[in-house]
Amino acid sequence: MTRRRRILLLVLLVLVGVPVLAAVGVGIHLRSGGLGHQLEAGWTSYGLPGRLEIGSMRLIGVDEAIVEDVVVREEGQPPLASARRLHVRFDLIDRRLQSLRIEGVRAGLDRRRYELLLAIIKAEQRHPPTRAPQPVRVEVSDGELELPGGSRITAAEVRVDALGAKATVESAAVLDGQPIRLAIATDRSGPDAPIVTTVEVQEGQAAPAAILRAVEGIGLIGAIPEAALPWLPALVDASGSRVEVEVVSNTIRGSAKAVWQGGRATCDIDADARRLHLRRLVVQDERLGMIEGGLVAARNGSEVALDCTSWTPGTGLPVPAALPLADIRRQLPELQVRWPTSDQRTSIALRGAGKARLELIVGTGHPLRVQAEELPLVLVQGLLPSPLLIGGGHVVSASAVLSDSRPQFSARLSQARLLAEGWAFGPLDGDVAVVVLPEGGVQVSAKLPIGTIGFSGDHRAGKIAIACDTVEGLLARLVGPAQLPDLTGRLALEARFSVVERSVALTVDRLDLTGAQLRLRAHELVRALTAKLRGKALLRPGAVDVEIGGHLLEGEMRIPDDWLQLAVRRPIFSVALAARFGEGRLDELVLSQAMVRAADASGEPVPGGFSVQFEGRLSGDDLAGKVIGVADHADLAYLTSLIVPGEVKVVGEGAVAFQADLVGGEVKRIHGSFLPLGADLDIERGKLRVGGVTGSVKFSIGGSKP
Repeated sequence: MTRRRRILLLVLLVLVGVPVLAAVGVGIHLRSGGLGHQLEAGWTSYGLPGRLEIGSMRLIGVDEAIVEDVVVREEGQPPLASARRLHVRFDLIDRRLQSLRIEGVRAGLDRRRYELLLAIIKAEQRHPPTRAPQPVRVEVSDGELELPGGSRITAAEVRVDALGAKATVESAAVLDGQPIRLAIATDRSGPDAPIVTTVEVQEGQAAPAAILRAVEGIGLIGAIPEAALPWLPALVDASGSRVEVEVVSNTIRGSAKAVWQGGRATCDIDADARRLHLRRLVVQDERLGMIEGGLVAARNGSEVALDCTSWTPGTGLPVPAALPLADIRRQLPELQVRWPTSDQRTSIALRGAGKARLELIVGTGHPLRVQAEELPLVLVQGLLPSPLLIGGGHVVSASAVLSDSRPQFSARLSQARLLAEGWAFGPLDGDVAVVVLPEGGVQVSAKLPIGTIGFSGDHRAGKIAIACDTVEGLLARLVGPAQLPDLTGRLALEARFSVVERSVALTVDRLDLTGAQLRLRAHELVRALTAKLRGKALLRPGAVDVEIGGHLLEGEMRIPDDWLQLAVRRPIFSVALAARFGEGRLDELVLSQAMVRAADASGEPVPGGFSVQFEGRLSGDDLAGKVIGVADHADLAYLTSLIVPGEVKVVGEGAVAFQADLVGGEVKRIHGSFLPLGADLDIERGKLRVGGVTGSVKFSIGGSKP
C-alpha cells in the first residue's frame, strides 16, 4: 500500500485538534478524474476505521486542489469531524504534500467518537514511512469542537509545521468564552517507537467542572460524584502546564499548574492505561485549606485515593464548627481521602501516631458520619452541650452521625473525666452514647464497670437514671462543692431536676439501696441497709433542703456499744433535712417532720403498729448536737434488749421519750424514759416474774448524762 492517502488522515486529525499525531511522511497522489471517489475507497483499503465522505474535488493548477464538504464518520453515527473546504498544495513530481489549509472545521467528541479517533490513529501507526520525510505545513481556521457536558471550543486557529513524525503546532481558540493557547510538539525516539505528543498550555482558563464532565463523557475517567463539584473552583488558569501523551499506550507524563481565585495547585502527572498518579501534589485554597502529598485514581473512576503527609484546615470545610481543627491537625498530621465508600460516599481520614485516626464520611443526601480511634477525648468537646466539659480521658473508639435533626455520638472511653457546674465525674472506663435532641438537650447513656448511667435533658432540666452495683465506686468518682456521704452497696436511682438561676430542684422518683453501708469519718453509722426511698431536694448556694421518705427492709444503725435494728416491722419513714454551709463547711444540720411507722411487706402502715416522731439539730463541722423523739406502741421487748443485760424478757408495749446525743455525727448516748402499759417482766435467772408493770421507767445507753 502506497502512502498517498495519508493526507486524508492528517486532515481528520487536524479537524479534531490533534493533527500532529499523523504528520509522519504525509503524501498524496492526485490524478485527474474520479480522484474523490478513489480517496474515499482508499480510506477503507488503507485499513482506517469509519468512512471518508468527499462532496467535491477540483484542480486549480498543476500542484493545487480544492476539496469541499469533507466528512469523517462511523456508519450510522454523527460525524467525527467535517470541513467546509480544504486547500491542498503538493509536489507533482514527487507526489508529496507541501501544505494544507482547512476552513470551517466542525467536530464533536463523545465516548463513541473518541474511540473511533483512537482507532484511526492506531491504524495509521501500523504503516511506517518508507521514504525520507519532507516538510509539510497545515493550517486550520474557523474551527469548532463540541465536548460532552455542553462545553464548546470555538474560533480555533491552528498552524502545524511537520517533518515526518516531528511536528510543532501553534493553536489558539476560545473555550466556553475563555481564550486558550496551546503549543504542541510531536516526535518519536526511533523509527519503530511510538509517537509522543507534548502539549504545553501557554494561556488557558477553564471551569474545572466543565472539563471533568467533558473527559468523563469522552470516557477518560469514570463518573464524577455530584458532591465533589461544589468544592471545585469556578475558573482555573492552567498556564504553564506541560504533558507528554503517547496515544497508542494511552500514557501521560508531565506536570500541571493551576491558579484560581483564592488558591493554587501543582503536581507531577504519571498515568498509564489503568491508573492516574499525581505526585508531589500541593493544593492551597483559602476555603478548603492546604494539602501536600499524592493521588492515585483508576482511569475508569472506580476508586480514588489521596494520601497527604501534611494538611492545614480551611474555613470552608464541611465539618461541624465545634470540632477544633487546629488541635486535630496537631494530633493527626496525615490526611487520607478515599472514594467511593461502600455506600458511594467519600471518606476523609486523619491519622496520627500509632492507631490514632479520625474519619469523616460525607456525601450528598447523607448526614456527616465521624469515626475515631485512639484520640484525646477533649477533641469532641465542641459536640457536647453547655455546661458539660471534658476534663481528660481517651477515646478508644467512637462513632458519630451528625445529622441536622438528631446528631448521635457513641464511644468507648478510657480514663474519662467530665466537669459541670463545679462537679467532676471520673476517671472512668466504659461505653457512652449521646443523642442530641431536636428540641434541644441530649440523651446520654453510659455503661461502666460500676453500673449504668442515663441522662436526658439539658443544663436547665432533665432526668437521671443510675443503676450501680458498687455505690462506693460511683461516689469515689464524683467530686463537687458539697461533701458526699461515704456510702457503699448497690443503688438504683431515678430522678428529675430543674435549674432556676443558682438553685437546683431535684425530685427522686426512685432510690433503691441494697446492702448499703454509711460511714462518717471512718466510723460505721449504718450497715446492711436495704430500703426503697423517694423524695425531693432543693440545692441553693450555702443550703440544701431535703424531704425524703421510703420503706426500710433491712439495716442497722450504730448506737453506743451495740447496733439498733432499723427494719423491725419493716417500717416506712419520712424526714425533712435542712443543711446550711459556710465557706464550704457544714454549719448546721436540722432534722424535722420525721416519722417512722410499722408497715407490711408492701409498705402499707400496719394498724396499731409502732410509730416514732423525732427532730434534732447538729451544729458545726464536728456534727455535734442532739435528736429528741417520742415513740408510741413501742415494742418493750425490743427496747429492753438494748438496755437490760442478761436473760431478761419484757412483753408488752409502751410509749417512749428519748434523746440521742451525737458527736461527729455518731450517736454517743441515748437516754430517756418509757411508759409501759401493763408490761410483763420475766427474769429467768432470778426466777422472778412480774406482771402488770406500769409507770415511768428511765433508761440510759452509753456515757453518763451530761
